[in-house]
Amino acid sequence: TVINELVQADGTLTVVFAGNLKLFKLDSVNAVSELTYGGGGTAPTITASNWQCASLNGITYFFQSGHNPLIYDPAVSTTTYRRVSEKTGYVATVPSANIVISAFGRLWAANTTTNNATVYFSDLISGHVWSTGTAGSLNVNNVWVNGADEITGLAAHNGFLFIFGKRQILIYSGATSPSTMTLSDTVEGIGCISRDSVQTTSTDVIFLSNSGVRSLMRTIQEKSSPERDLSKNVRDDLMSVVSGEDVSNIKAIYSETNALYLLNLPSSKFVYAFDTKGIMQNGSSRATIWDGIEPTCFCSRRNGDLLLG
Repeated sequence: TVINELVQADGTLTVVFAGNLKLFKLDSVNAVSELTYGGGGTAPTITASNWQCASLNGITYFFQSGHNPLIYDPAVSTTTYRRVSEKTGYVATVPSANIVISAFGRLWAANTTTNNATVYFSDLISGHVWSTGTAGSLNVNNVWVNGADEITGLAAHNGFLFIFGKRQILIYSGATSPSTMTLSDTVEGIGCISRDSVQTTSTDVIFLSNSGVRSLMRTIQEKSSPERDLSKNVRDDLMSVVSGEDVSNIKAIYSETNALYLLNLPSSKFVYAFDTKGIMQNGSSRATIWDGIEPTCFCSRRNGDLLLG
């Protein structure tokens, strides 16, 4: 249900993934190896496999709602996982968030079972430190332009932090120094409906909104953030299919090598593939449907390989 490639400082690459309430990795010969619990006391209870992963400073972090965040830290063990709270030097309380990204040298997490309007950020290069240093939080409950909303996704690009709600988007500038970042722009009436649909490219942030697949194009010179509907030519069919999906199971990936944004709709057994190499005159992307395979997740590796779970 999730695949992540961990890149360590020495260049070692490790593929870790989750499914069936367990965590796994690929060994040096691409054989599957289950990770076992290596912390102290009782192993955490895992009741779902809808993790979101982020890597920071040679460690992969696993977050999902209602669960203790977990880590795979090969500097400690290459065969086990532990709770974030069991890492040496752990400070404060790591949020049991459903959303996590790694950006600007720290972890950003949001949407817990008790708070869906706060973004928490860790200390620099320390995903296990959630107070002291430069760690902190940002409550956007009173920042939403069109009234109350909830955080559904996060993205970072070109020094900006994008906070997605279901029907609006907040854009913060200066996110490399979160204590002084400021609200730079807002997008009203359009938000993100699926956490794992958010994908960052070299120039764009692509996501699934309530009105189709969109690319949020932002430049410093512009005073607004125009959206481009990549799915305009297939939007009605696409959104009809999306309406029958559990949005928490929708997964996407951007493959830089193939210039494709892939959106998996598992209940319908469709993968919508949007070609971003050439934009059509109406601003949309050429779209095709893959209906011969039934993936559950994706990962775009550093070497360009596209993995399908």
